[in-house]
Amino acid sequence: MTEARSDGPHTVSHERGRGWIRFRSSRSFRTLLLAGPARLADMLMRGIQLLHARIRYRFSPLSSNPDTVFLVRIIGNDLEPRHKKGQSYQNVNFILRNEPEFPNWKKYWVLNRIVDPEAQLRLIDLLESHRQEYTIIPFESEAFQSLDWDVGRACLGEYRFTPEYKSLDELERLRFETAIRRRKNLYTMNNNGARNLALSIGRTRAKWVLPWDGNCFLTKVAFEKIYSGIQKHAHVPYLVVPMVRIEDNESLLRGSFSAVANEEPQIIFREDAQEVFNEEIPYGRRPKIDLLWRLGVNGVWKRYTLDPWDIPSPPLSKYRGLYKKVGWVARLTSGRPELEVGRKSSEDRGKVRDEAITSSIDRLDQSIIETTLVPHELMFYDELAISELTAAISDPTRTVIQDQAELALRRGPLSVVGKTTVAPSGDLHDYYHPAPYWWPDPSPETGLPFSRKDEEPAPKSDRHGPESEKYDHTRIQLLFDDTLNLALAWRVFGDIGYAEHGAMLVRTWFLDKHTRMNPHMSYAQVPARHDNNKGTGRGLIEFRNVYYFLDAVRLIQESGALSSAEGMALKDWFTSYAAWLDTDPMVNSEFHTSNNHGVSFDLQRAAIAAYLGDSSTLNRIRLLSRERLHGQIAADGSLPQEQDRIHHKNHVFSPLLAWANLARIMSNVGDDLWGYCTADGRGIGLALDWVRNLTATRNWPASTIDEAEMEVIALLMLDRANHYAKQTDSSRNRPSKDIFHPETGIAPYWTLWRR
Repeated sequence: MTEARSDGPHTVSHERGRGWIRFRSSRSFRTLLLAGPARLADMLMRGIQLLHARIRYRFSPLSSNPDTVFLVRIIGNDLEPRHKKGQSYQNVNFILRNEPEFPNWKKYWVLNRIVDPEAQLRLIDLLESHRQEYTIIPFESEAFQSLDWDVGRACLGEYRFTPEYKSLDELERLRFETAIRRRKNLYTMNNNGARNLALSIGRTRAKWVLPWDGNCFLTKVAFEKIYSGIQKHAHVPYLVVPMVRIEDNESLLRGSFSAVANEEPQIIFREDAQEVFNEEIPYGRRPKIDLLWRLGVNGVWKRYTLDPWDIPSPPLSKYRGLYKKVGWVARLTSGRPELEVGRKSSEDRGKVRDEAITSSIDRLDQSIIETTLVPHELMFYDELAISELTAAISDPTRTVIQDQAELALRRGPLSVVGKTTVAPSGDLHDYYHPAPYWWPDPSPETGLPFSRKDEEPAPKSDRHGPESEKYDHTRIQLLFDDTLNLALAWRVFGDIGYAEHGAMLVRTWFLDKHTRMNPHMSYAQVPARHDNNKGTGRGLIEFRNVYYFLDAVRLIQESGALSSAEGMALKDWFTSYAAWLDTDPMVNSEFHTSNNHGVSFDLQRAAIAAYLGDSSTLNRIRLLSRERLHGQIAADGSLPQEQDRIHHKNHVFSPLLAWANLARIMSNVGDDLWGYCTADGRGIGLALDWVRNLTATRNWPASTIDEAEMEVIALLMLDRANHYAKQTDSSRNRPSKDIFHPETGIAPYWTLWRR
């Protein structure tokens, strides 16, 4: 018996004789030696292993068993745009109608986590109409929902928000996205999990098991080549079957079809083969190639490289080299013929596959959010707590709400056109506020008219300070607070006049063409005479309290003081504003900020997305918030990005409040951001413990904790206690008032917050 192996430029054959191996080369033996001693040693070792395998097999009971074959085809989800929708059904139908029956072969099917119930039922009907046996691996929404993103491996320390991320090219960024979704990918696509199940089913039914992809098709010629290879090489436990990609399935039915199989192969396992597929390798990251690597199978995959976030290369198996290449198999079309053949197609195929993985998983996440998100319901405040306050006549919070609402009635209307200055654009409808820390500096050394002094507000730029009416920051904060006070007063006291005044405030600021604000913040925190007097991304933080203002809008809409048409117009305004947030280059810098501004951006964006019913953005923020945690909170709970500020205590409280508020918003869509923590324990709770310990020991590097800061800490601790269902009784730890100065960042009426 003679066996041939193609190995680079050499063809090495092993002839069984009297315990010895003879090497023949298509070139001279000298050329073989020039290939290098390591390569020669590897070839010698493999030859010895194959000889031992032949001898062991001859004396094994397996050698007397017939070469029965169990072909299991695994049908997964159509991933658009990598696959055409419905292509799996089309391919199964093609196989059942056109593939011949083979002697000693049993055909079987696995329906692998089909997400669409209707698509699964169609496949079941098709299989049963052809009397095929099958197993279903069900997709369970609850199981998928319990899976988090794999940001710990992929982030490598808040990767998306570091300069290193900017250096990644488009393909690397796509692979980064699939890496973050690894756990969800492993469950949904379940490539290697299904292959291993197919192996376990087949080993009890046949000598040879083919746990193959569902789009594999065998012509009569292909079958004969594979089966003759099985019989010829029965002494090796693994057989490798190269694939040929098909652009048009019908071409396989033509007698002139000729196969040039050079694509990633399928694998055949003898029933006693010990290796299995690694179920930690997800679809799109070479799940089958991992086993080819371990077995030492030669191919282009040996040149593939790994990304920093990939699972490291596996060690060689002790069964390496115990394989033979046999025959070929056709890979039916994906419905995207432009992605099937050619080098360019191969490159595009990888790109589109990563896009498909990401979009498919995100659609599943979004569908889960859509089952829980009710845009017209309160997101930050607690409906029940407000209702209880209506009947609690002696509750002092009622008095505060009424007093504040009466003050609001005496103010307004508030509008960007009411300021006494104009944005550098010259458009009075543009929001405008100067950068607060930019001071006049006519120093000839700098050559600049202004310079930045961290944490020291320049004259006339301080919110609620002297002459603040020149700009819009104070005005917009009054809008947010007054609208909330009026909305709550309507709900608690039932006086529609409160709601009507609140509706007038909303109408004036956002809807009236004469007074409305343009839907952007391009001139927020303008550093004068810098960058053509454009604002900075930091200015977005002046809109951060929109999260509780939108609850006020919901209450006013409930009252009927805002008409349905006005409600739609308001949604249109926020849709335009959200589009600006998502596309403006200035905003992009704020999005990538790794301090309190970054999480404040997420809070603002999440609140707007919830108001608009935008499940896609909410799902993205669920992911981004976890990535930010990796960089903002250190392993000891500290906040390194904030501790280099002059008055860093304020900046420690600011992100923690933002995290707590974001967690509250996201809890409405089933996300437990409070409970999330990294592998080394970093999370919101750990950061709060760190702050509490510093406060208890008075170990702040700068000044002491003042009364307002103690209120912030008390609220944060109360939030944490309520979330973890701990005992909250301790009047000494409860804040002393309902409303705090806007600079604290504490939303009004903490007793009404959603818990």
